[in-house]
Amino acid sequence: MHLFSAIIDRPRSHHGSLAGCLDWARREVQNDPLAIAKVFKVRGEQKRAKIICEVANDGYRWIAHGRHVKRKDIRRRQPKPGAT
Repeated sequence: MHLFSAIIDRPRSHHGSLAGCLDWARREVQNDPLAIAKVFKVRGEQKRAKIICEVANDGYRWIAHGRHVKRKDIRRRQPKPGAT
């Protein structure tokens, strides 16, 4: 079974079905035109997630052979801009 996640930044993310993630990402990008959402596909037992799509203001970009990212890197918080 696959789990899909859409992430713009750490506080803004959505987990669930592919259709739900794409819809959430599209709505979020419409509210913030400079944002780019990445959609990941992962199986429960895998330690790596695959980027399958990017959602930007100009539409969807499907990534055929997406980069694999460690799951812990997806969940890791990024520092706030301007923080030292």
